[in-house]
Amino acid sequence: MNATFKDMSAIHSTIKTDRYELSTKVYKPSWREKTDLEYLGQEEGDIITYLVDKQKREMVMSDSFMEKRTNQDFINKANGDVLIAGLGIGMIILAIQDKEDVRSITVVEICEELKDIVMVGLEKVLNDKVTIIIEDINKFKPTKKYDTVYCDIWNTIDGINWEEMKSLTRKFKNHINRDNENYLLDHWRKEDVRKLDREYNMQLKKLQNMTTGV
Repeated sequence: MNATFKDMSAIHSTIKTDRYELSTKVYKPSWREKTDLEYLGQEEGDIITYLVDKQKREMVMSDSFMEKRTNQDFINKANGDVLIAGLGIGMIILAIQDKEDVRSITVVEICEELKDIVMVGLEKVLNDKVTIIIEDINKFKPTKKYDTVYCDIWNTIDGINWEEMKSLTRKFKNHINRDNENYLLDHWRKEDVRKLDREYNMQLKKLQNMTTGV
């Protein structure tokens, strides 16, 4: 699986600002991680590059095994003119930029500070297929059709993200090149988010039935 991914620790150096921290660490699993399927496949001693939003206390992106595993389908299918929402640490961009069937890559990133940090390392390795635009993907107005649209803007997996995923699908469904039989319109871990949304709605319905005596 990992053959398509670059060694991000060789690209990025440690950078810290008031809001973000970009760094690497040697992975040493906690007790919880040893029993959590999310971390399945991550070996003790692996070097992980990560970007943390210190204000939100959230991991923005890393090159962990989980991130590689859950982005692999996109890596395999990306083709033609590609639109990606969310820059992250650039892992998935570097994984597809040298594919012969990828013509161009447009990245829409909402945070200029994040871009400035990550580009310190990326500017040395990105090729001329890649264009980065600073804008909210929800406000971005496409001027062309894309063969691949992939949204990876969520730091966590939560059913609450499902409504935004549906909104973005509606937004871009008319900006996909459907003449291309290999077109792709997808979101990071979409099926996991859909499942969490369904589970939440089922629990909510049960609670409503209990309170109404149904």
